[in-house]
Amino acid sequence: MSIEMKPQKKKNNAFIRRMVLLGAVGLVLFFIQCVPGVPIAINGITPNMLVALTMAVAFFFGEKAGGFYGLFAGILLDMYSVSGLPVNAMLLLVLGCVCGLLARLFFSRNFPAALLCCFAYLFVYYGVCLLAFKGGLSDYGRAYFLSQSIPGIFYSLAFFVPWYFLCKKLSKGI
Repeated sequence: MSIEMKPQKKKNNAFIRRMVLLGAVGLVLFFIQCVPGVPIAINGITPNMLVALTMAVAFFFGEKAGGFYGLFAGILLDMYSVSGLPVNAMLLLVLGCVCGLLARLFFSRNFPAALLCCFAYLFVYYGVCLLAFKGGLSDYGRAYFLSQSIPGIFYSLAFFVPWYFLCKKLSKGI
């Protein structure tokens, strides 16, 4: 009986180590993306690397890990925002769960499917943030969406590529 329990415990420890490593990567990305005068900003547009990493975690580790990582990343983003509402935490929690569920049920875990899913994920995220924070469908909201959100989606999508391969490597073992 105890022989069967040891591999399970070792497997759980490996999963926890992977999640701790991804948490550390998330903290580093948060500080990189939220530092004023960040060197990776192009024309004032900073990629949202935490959203892309949350999607990659959900895609490879499933809906539970994606939801928890989305909650972690959302709390970090909400600490930086001025709204005081946990919009990012709730949105990334739900999107992480949905993306992990879709990846498990409908998608094979290949790169084109992940890229398409990430594009939809980012589009929904930026759309909800537009409605919640930037004036919705007013003239200012539409102008903001065209000038900031659309380039931000594609810029964040470019950062999804390394996070995809990192999570793919971690899902197979360290």
